[in-house]
Amino acid sequence: MAYKLDLNGHRFFLAGNSIAYEYDRATNQRTDKIEGVRFDVVDLQNGYEHLNVLVAGAPTLLFDPDNDEIPTGTEVVFTNLNARPYVGRNGRIAVTASADACRLANQQRGKE
Repeated sequence: MAYKLDLNGHRFFLAGNSIAYEYDRATNQRTDKIEGVRFDVVDLQNGYEHLNVLVAGAPTLLFDPDNDEIPTGTEVVFTNLNARPYVGRNGRIAVTASADACRLANQQRGKE
């Protein structure tokens, strides 16, 4: 059983977004198969801690990482955010997170 972290009420600000590719665990190599989008966010309520959140499925970037600069203070909201701690290869505790969707906080909500 994995311990889940409760991040309800936390505000996340976007630091970056990129296409996430699947890795072949046998060879430890990246494949060409797209897994989804990885959002790099900052949690202000947790000492500016960085968190990478994977949104699986069709890749929809909020900003083009090559051409667009992310405006300062761009707040994002995740749907069904699920975060779990784990012990990394270096022996330190890390957090993995996933969500069903991500949108800008000031965007109007559509059907989810």
